[in-house]
Amino acid sequence: AQTGYLVPPRDCIVLGQRIRKLLVSEELRVSFGEAGKEIFHDKFTFEKMAKSTLELYKEVWSDPLGSYSYD
Repeated sequence: AQTGYLVPPRDCIVLGQRIRKLLVSEELRVSFGEAGKEIFHDKFTFEKMAKSTLELYKEVWSDPLGSYSYD
């Protein structure tokens, strides 16, 4: 499901067109919002975020001087 529009950088015309579409279409705004909410609930549950954080900690802890560059 589509959650929004990608607009080329510095393209004010396309940006204006997309904003206008959203202003006139409640159905489109609701559709984007529902799709975004669904993605949020699928990817960012407490359990998934905790698991990702724990995996990152384990990776860093297992190789404290490791291959990370601090330049």
